[in-house]
Amino acid sequence: MTITASTARAVGTVTLKPFRQRYWLPIVGSLVAAVVPVYATAFEIGSTGGNMLPVTIAAGVTLIVAALVAWRFSRAKLVLDPQGMVEHGLLSRPRTIPREAVAGAVTLALYDPQSVQTRRQLFIVDEHEHTLLRMSGGTWSDQHMSTVLRHLDVLVQTVDTPMTLRDLRQTRPALLRWTERHPWGGGTIAVALGLVCCVSIAFTATLTIG
Repeated sequence: MTITASTARAVGTVTLKPFRQRYWLPIVGSLVAAVVPVYATAFEIGSTGGNMLPVTIAAGVTLIVAALVAWRFSRAKLVLDPQGMVEHGLLSRPRTIPREAVAGAVTLALYDPQSVQTRRQLFIVDEHEHTLLRMSGGTWSDQHMSTVLRHLDVLVQTVDTPMTLRDLRQTRPALLRWTERHPWGGGTIAVALGLVCCVSIAFTATLTIG
């Protein structure tokens, strides 16, 4: 039996779904802004005598990838059951977190990197304070977080003073993802992916003109 978050307790099965609109619009907007102008230009070039096949294949692949992301996105959820939790992430495989692996929780307010606003963060941790599950106020409501805490019934440590990502990296790095603990490494990966996309688009345009 599945019950809503508003009536959930630490028994039975509870299914929570994130605020999809909070990150769906940026994903779609970024995809449209990056792809549409390039492919519109390529189609224009192809229609005036260039080779249409490469750009048609590239556009098809892009649409397939976008459809796959949208499908996975629609399945994102967190399922709480008597044995623990099952996280269905946006792009990751379902991940089971046994109840016995949970040792506690940490809640704090983290400043957004590009603003002075803060968002509540809930970290479900193991005995070594490594994060098993992270819930951000940008995607999950306070009610969602309270439901998870009631379900697990663990000791919660609350940090009253808002923190920056830098503060958290220096004081409690085990809570953070690898890309947050190593910003240079994460930035390098992002730049590399951007270069791959640029090279792919340039290659497609070259084949189209040729």
